[in-house]
Amino acid sequence: MANAYKIYSQDVDDKFNFEHAWLLLRDEPKWKFESMESSSKRSKISKSG
Repeated sequence: MANAYKIYSQDVDDKFNFEHAWLLLRDEPKWKFESMESSSKRSKISKSG
């Protein structure tokens, strides 16, 4: 986690201020990698495009 904070601060030039939210939400299904991997969203393409 320390490396993630370091990378974030280098990329954004600010410290990560949302650790409290991350600790609450990190185990929710929406934010788990497995659920993102299995999602299959498709976008509609018009006949012309």
